[in-house]
Amino acid sequence: STLTAQPDFDTDFEGYARYITTTPFLLSHLLASIGGAALGCVGAVALGVHLATSRAARMALWGMAAFAASQVVTSSVFGIAAFFQPAVGRAYLEGEQAVARAINSEVYDAAEVFAVVGVGILLMMAGAVLLGWAAARAGVGPAWAGVLFAVGVPVFAVGGQIFNIVHTVAGLAIVISSAVLARAVTASRVAV
Repeated sequence: STLTAQPDFDTDFEGYARYITTTPFLLSHLLASIGGAALGCVGAVALGVHLATSRAARMALWGMAAFAASQVVTSSVFGIAAFFQPAVGRAYLEGEQAVARAINSEVYDAAEVFAVVGVGILLMMAGAVLLGWAAARAGVGPAWAGVLFAVGVPVFAVGGQIFNIVHTVAGLAIVISSAVLARAVTASRVAV
């Protein structure tokens, strides 16, 4: 959730160390990553509850559960980025290059971290597909908003690892579709 690309610690550890010790880096992880996960959790629950009596209730509730769980699981990795990475960067910049590299490698090459990220991403994609299709099926807002959410999240999660521009485009699609769905839920609740 940083606005600029983080240097690769395999090819530019000094650039990485300088980047991860900045206030914008910390704030982006606290506000956008962790705060965004909290907002995603609230949004998934709100949409799931809204759809609980619709013809897509089962799909929506499974989607809500999977998406909310994904946000909790992935927040643990965001916490690593927010608090661990700056400590590693400071150690490197203060002359402890070998120690900083070794500790960074110990964490980011750990099978457990990859497993947590993998489970989080799979839950997020499954939850988004189920919630998005449920919203489209139940007629919450325009159908395209549900479909865009269902497609945008997996594209963001997988495609963004291949091409950086995909993160931006899919992220924008997620924001637009989420805003349209939130507005539709809010409007229908006001009308009731």
